[in-house]
Amino acid sequence: MEATYRKNLSGSYMCVEEQGIILQKHELHMIEGQKIPGLLHMKTVITDGRRQYLYDISGKQQVADYISGRKITYGLLKDMLFSMQAMCRKLPEYLLRENGICLEMEFIYVNLEDASLQFTYLPFYDKELPEAFELFMEQLLRNIDHQDKEAVELGYQVYQLCIQDNVNINHLLEKVMKTCSFTNAEESVQMEEAGKGSQREDRENNEKDMESGKKYSQRASHYAFGHIPKYTQQTRKGEEKSGIMKKVGKQVLSNVFHKLMPGIVEIVFRDMYKSGRWKQKVQIGKIPAQDYGLSKKVKQKQKEETKELQEQKEWIPPTEILGAHGNEPMGKLVYQGVAKCEDILIQGENFLLGKNGEQVDGIIQAEGVSRLHAKITRQDNKYFIEDLNSTNGTFLNDVALEYHQPQELCRNDKIRFGLEEYMFS
Repeated sequence: MEATYRKNLSGSYMCVEEQGIILQKHELHMIEGQKIPGLLHMKTVITDGRRQYLYDISGKQQVADYISGRKITYGLLKDMLFSMQAMCRKLPEYLLRENGICLEMEFIYVNLEDASLQFTYLPFYDKELPEAFELFMEQLLRNIDHQDKEAVELGYQVYQLCIQDNVNINHLLEKVMKTCSFTNAEESVQMEEAGKGSQREDRENNEKDMESGKKYSQRASHYAFGHIPKYTQQTRKGEEKSGIMKKVGKQVLSNVFHKLMPGIVEIVFRDMYKSGRWKQKVQIGKIPAQDYGLSKKVKQKQKEETKELQEQKEWIPPTEILGAHGNEPMGKLVYQGVAKCEDILIQGENFLLGKNGEQVDGIIQAEGVSRLHAKITRQDNKYFIEDLNSTNGTFLNDVALEYHQPQELCRNDKIRFGLEEYMFS
């Protein structure tokens, strides 16, 4: 089942041709006559004896486009599930079948005003909702933000429930949403209790550490002055022989030693001995390491390596002529307007354009540009552009692009996003 798209002065529409007979005739009159919450408003058109369904998608975007360039967070997932729950609850009131809902991604839209989901109801469609919902959840889980613990838990909780036999999606969603809100309150209480418990544990551990610290400090004072007792199993019952205490004592002794010494120590080097310099007094940290008796060969090698590194840094690569390596497009949008927008360098295989800096790759901060306006894709060294149901449209050489209808870009093509014009080079 394929969908095409139309755009005129009255709005944007998704067009679906009828496939099969209408299962229940009253559904067609119900959908056309009333605006049902959660469903795209539909009207029918008969062309060449074939019925077509036109769904109003003005101010809306497909779910796949809406989440492209970002991950599904807990808040977004919860809003989507709440929208589906509200839609399932409304269907019986309008005598509509659950099996008439199409849960394929290209038939689900997001209302940009309130981020609620809008579903497509097809009078000829008949697919079990639990099966369709399972596939829908699988697609959502692929795009979920796995760094968001709450989103992961909620997503997999819903998926585990929907794969059970004879499941009712409406009851499932109601159960999950109630559990979700109740769990949050419950979790806060549990976190407070856990916090109190951890504080008690911290106090107990601190008291133990203070007691043990007193013992170690008394023993360490003996080590600091070189009085290291010989521990055996007979002298100190229940303690280790001397491994830990010796380690602590040596560390304390080392610290005391360095504090007492004035900073001048005598160091004997093998190379100094060979060169006739038996001993040399050096101030710790004041003389570079290479002066500590390094041989002339080592010094010479270090100088050569340093000189080679400097030559590499000073080398400047020759200037290359852009585009001299083939006919690959430059992948750049050069601004042609007066709003002082910047040029845009296109990178990657999928490049989103719009004013939403958190989602798009190329930001166009100008009036008339939608938050998610258009997309440029690269395939086999060729670039294609498509409109993402923007409010004011995307134009290629002054021809309006249809929603999700990619058009190939050529050098020096004029591209207009609303009122802002660029040249592709």
